[in-house]
Amino acid sequence: MAFRVPPRPIGESRTPQIKKRKRFESEEHAKFIRSLPCVVTGVYDRVQAAHVSYPDLRYGKFGRAFGKREDDCWIVPLCREQHDLQHDMNEKVFWQLAGIDPCRIAAALFVCSMFEDRDAALLVIQHAREP
Repeated sequence: MAFRVPPRPIGESRTPQIKKRKRFESEEHAKFIRSLPCVVTGVYDRVQAAHVSYPDLRYGKFGRAFGKREDDCWIVPLCREQHDLQHDMNEKVFWQLAGIDPCRIAAALFVCSMFEDRDAALLVIQHAREP
């Protein structure tokens, strides 16, 4: 089904103005993420809070600006080796090879963190590879 875009009023800019947002930072959320097992391997050793930096509009995730870090709500637990791999290759390819939708996982873990629900977070990680 198609939809019709209404005409712009005269003088209105063709490109919408995007407001600068302040970056969301939460050391408490990052600490919660680091306490979980790696979402790829399941190990607890040397787990880091890895930012998912590419945009995914299905989740309202617009990506990061050049040279800026992503908001802390878009982090997942990765062991050091997997985090290094994530940075050493195309990030989308990394996640495709792992069979994981990192934005879905990051959003679910963010909710778990806000409710301090570690058991739910462990279930999210356990079922990370399910569609």
